[in-house]
Amino acid sequence: MKIETPKSFEEFLIIFDTYNSGGINYYRGQSDYSWGITPGLARNQNIKSIDNLLVIENKLIQQFEKFVLDNNLTKLIPNANGSCDKSWIYLMAAQHYGLPTRLLDFSFDRFTALEFAVADIHNLNKDGALIIYNNIVEKQENVDSPILKNPFLQTHNSFFFQAPSIKVSSENEFNYSESRKSIQRSKFLYRNTENIFQSLSLDNDHTYNLTIFNIPKNIKLDIIKWLIDIGQMAYDLYSGKNIIDYYSAILKDKCNSIKDSNLEEYSKKDDFWKC
Repeated sequence: MKIETPKSFEEFLIIFDTYNSGGINYYRGQSDYSWGITPGLARNQNIKSIDNLLVIENKLIQQFEKFVLDNNLTKLIPNANGSCDKSWIYLMAAQHYGLPTRLLDFSFDRFTALEFAVADIHNLNKDGALIIYNNIVEKQENVDSPILKNPFLQTHNSFFFQAPSIKVSSENEFNYSESRKSIQRSKFLYRNTENIFQSLSLDNDHTYNLTIFNIPKNIKLDIIKWLIDIGQMAYDLYSGKNIIDYYSAILKDKCNSIKDSNLEEYSKKDDFWKC
């Protein structure tokens, strides 16, 4: 793993310009450099058991799918054009809308990832991280693999999966939200159950592909101003939210409140998973 440690805004720009959007490089931004590179599902510090995590994962995805169907919101679900099982479509859609899943978001676009690394107002006083994955050999699984029929209870090697195209509604509140997400040009890295708690930087299958920028907190505002000046501050242009965003935020909050000790209690209460 390579670490880039620019000491100034000018030095950051010089190094940043040596990397290009697209191609074999995928990008991810995290506003706190100290965070591990782990999927949202594994970040609940109160859940230590993989078995318990799988129970939560299934509950979250089932409740997410039920909400979408009950409220006739399938038009807001990414369109996979029959290329994979429905379970995968809803897994990617859940990640797309912010639900904790086993997927890690990357982007083809370096500016999108950089924005995530510097623009979180709650972490402006912390160093950020721009993570670059050099995907020389892509571990793309065959779409006929049994894992695509049931991705939640089985394990296999991690691989990148292309985010499907997004159906954009003509309704403004939906359109803004979908535009905001679609410009992120996501690639999802699937984390298998065995390694779900492990940071990507410590995973021997991936660490040699990684370059991590340590972005000093004292240059974050300079980077934000620069992104605005060059027209790359996309989040400000597409700040719309829709009902699935809000619902996913509620489920995420509930998920984060679960502990190993009270999982059984919560899993028996169907209304716990409802708004």
